[in-house]
Amino acid sequence: MAMRSGRHPSLLLLLALLLWLLQVSIVDSVQQETDDLTKQTKGKSYQPLWRSKRRWVITTLELEEEDPGAFPKLLFNNMSDNMSLMYLLSGPGVDEYPEIGLFSLEDHENGRIYVHRPVDREMTPSFTVYFDVAEHSTGKIVDKSLIFNIRISDVNDHAPQFPEKEFNITVQENQSAGQPIFQMLAVDLYEENTPNSEVLYFLISQTPLLKESGFQVDCISGEIRLSGCLDYEVILPQFTLLIRARDCGEPSLSSTATIHMDVQEGNNHRLIFTQENVSHWGRPDI
Repeated sequence: MAMRSGRHPSLLLLLALLLWLLQVSIVDSVQQETDDLTKQTKGKSYQPLWRSKRRWVITTLELEEEDPGAFPKLLFNNMSDNMSLMYLLSGPGVDEYPEIGLFSLEDHENGRIYVHRPVDREMTPSFTVYFDVAEHSTGKIVDKSLIFNIRISDVNDHAPQFPEKEFNITVQENQSAGQPIFQMLAVDLYEENTPNSEVLYFLISQTPLLKESGFQVDCISGEIRLSGCLDYEVILPQFTLLIRARDCGEPSLSSTATIHMDVQEGNNHRLIFTQENVSHWGRPDI
């Protein structure tokens, strides 16, 4: 019984020592990761780039379309204190089509990436660039390539366009009010489901402007509808409508088209019988 009491404190001491060693190991591991991150991000950086044990991590870089410069312009900066490493850049926009020579490294000793001229998003909306780190002495790649996208942000510099500047259509004089007569569609070259590609339609003018014979345009669909009635004997046989298509970009851009609408006479008069007609056609002679 006495021997058991003597051994108990020794077991507690051994357990405490093991817990202390485990805590020291965890702290050292965390500190090493922190030191690696500090070395990779030391100095000014335009994007968060850091290297874990097995991979490179980066967010997507964004470049404004038709940027006026001045050029060359710093796009990304990855400073490092490790002089035994060198940086390599390759892919579309660097040494491959399209846009060869658009991006480059300042030199192999640092990670500064520059852009050299404006980019048209309608031609190339994004680039996939490969960023490698190699041993300076041997040129051997030390890790897997970092693959990141350079996305060209959309600037509203193109107005929506109608397929034609003028349209010639015909409408019956007995056209029902509220029913579609014609649909205007304008095309925008921008990415779908963005403000720059969203088009609204407006009726700018109607000639002649008659109270009883008006037209409306659906601002979303571009459908032209009659809001009154047409009478070939009363109104002029032709209307001219000016339609505007406007996008929702910033700044908003627009274009116009003209509709020449001919009113076609329809048989909308009832046949009226007079007493003379009835006597002549409807009753036999006695």
